[in-house]
Amino acid sequence: VISVPLALTLGPAAANDTPAKLGLRAAVRQVAANGPFMHVLAIAFVSTLALLVFTAGILFFINSALRMQAWFLQLLLIQQVATMLAVPVILLAAKLVGRHRTLAVGCIGAAVGFMCLASLPPENFVLTSLALILVGCSTGALFVLVPALAADAIDYGRLRGLTVQNGLYMSLLSLVMKLGTAVAIAIALPALQLLGFEPAGPISVGGFRALLLVTLALPAVILLVCAAMAWSHPINRARHDAILNRLRRRDATALRSRHEHEV
Repeated sequence: VISVPLALTLGPAAANDTPAKLGLRAAVRQVAANGPFMHVLAIAFVSTLALLVFTAGILFFINSALRMQAWFLQLLLIQQVATMLAVPVILLAAKLVGRHRTLAVGCIGAAVGFMCLASLPPENFVLTSLALILVGCSTGALFVLVPALAADAIDYGRLRGLTVQNGLYMSLLSLVMKLGTAVAIAIALPALQLLGFEPAGPISVGGFRALLLVTLALPAVILLVCAAMAWSHPINRARHDAILNRLRRRDATALRSRHEHEV
């Protein structure tokens, strides 16, 4: 309701070029030929997998391990507010040091936040809030910058002459993130049960260990892998600026040529 009128009013004019029609096989080949976009898909899957494994078990961890059932919704709100408030800082950092590096730092920050949660004493609202603020601020980078890296890769595809429509790229990104969500739930909940966690009744030593391993340690390790993947992303800020400059020159040349032909 808010963003669409703003986009229509303040955003750039829509392109009226008729997109090329590709068959399924040709579209798949062209997407696969866009190496940076395939790298973003891998980052999207791994980051979503880590976050959703954490999300699947954090309710149990806060309620059973930290014994803070009465404060779960307040703690969740604190984390979500921290995520939103961190977005301007994340965008500024991405502009200064690059999107891929900021994303890598966000992955590391979230992993550190998970480990802070693992070391907390029970029933400590302040320390739990601080740990979740760190998690919220860090995961904001994942939510904001993974689509931004995908957009950079789409620009690279245009420069390469790939005619895949932007909507197909973003649909694939959404599909991969949903796949990551499904795989995360399929891993986290059965793993908790298999390792001995029982949500009903007092938590056992084995159940506490299961929560630590599945809810916090596993996603932290996955996020460190994701940080390495993000840091090694092939399109940095300088390369993307060069891609945009070449696209602008090419589009300007094509526009002049079309105008001369019409004249």
